[in-house]
Amino acid sequence: SEALDRYMAEGMSDVIGWFDMQCLLVLRVLSAYQLSEEIYGGVAEIGVHHGKSFVGLGLLNMDAGSSKGIALAVDVFDAQHLNTDASGEGDLQIFMSTLEAWCGSECVKAENLKVLSQDSKDLTPEDVVDAMGETKPRIFSVDGSHTAEATYVDMKTATQAVNKGGIVIVDDYFSEGWPGDSEGA
Repeated sequence: SEALDRYMAEGMSDVIGWFDMQCLLVLRVLSAYQLSEEIYGGVAEIGVHHGKSFVGLGLLNMDAGSSKGIALAVDVFDAQHLNTDASGEGDLQIFMSTLEAWCGSECVKAENLKVLSQDSKDLTPEDVVDAMGETKPRIFSVDGSHTAEATYVDMKTATQAVNKGGIVIVDDYFSEGWPGDSEGA
């Protein structure tokens, strides 16, 4: 879509966060494949920070047209005492501003977006499906706490919640600074 092209060309570099352009390009191809195979559903991310990767996910969701689902964002946001490994400092106001600026007002409408301000260790697959209007996500990004235990719990939630033919991705899998991600995954 033009909006996704514009975000990749102009927006990604301005949004604070750690998400690589190549990752979004791969997700774009995988998303197109899913839609061609009639694999539908929304998108979800645990650990959205300021929205760098979530904007891309939101735009991929909007690109699905009438087949789109809800985009679900989960983060502790202002409850930073729950961010035990200090892997990010998510901010709900910055996140929402980023999302509206690059994904558009349609993307942030209640029927297209659900935001859960909570610790993902308390999130169940059923909570995900319930928050997404009784549908399962087709793409689920895990980028919450980077400890092995938390990543394991988030991956378990994601893999149990994702739609058949869906994709689960984990951030920082090869990062030397966050070995808990690969260990937990």
